[in-house]
Amino acid sequence: MALEKMGKYEIDISAVQNPDADQWVPYLEIFTVPGRAEKVKNVFPKQPVSINAVFKAANEARLEARRVAISMIGWGRF
Repeated sequence: MALEKMGKYEIDISAVQNPDADQWVPYLEIFTVPGRAEKVKNVFPKQPVSINAVFKAANEARLEARRVAISMIGWGRF
């Protein structure tokens, strides 16, 4: 798990190893960064970024999750 702030969002990127193979699946969760009177809001619940996205190394999977987060936030998905 790695938390990173991106503008008004905080992303949680992680990689989960496939138990049947030596492959890693990228996972992503996105929250809003609250102001003083606001609460944290989960805008993208933790889930794999793609069913078909698997990687040989955990670091590669986390980089893919980060790339997807940048794309989603950049396009104003939330």
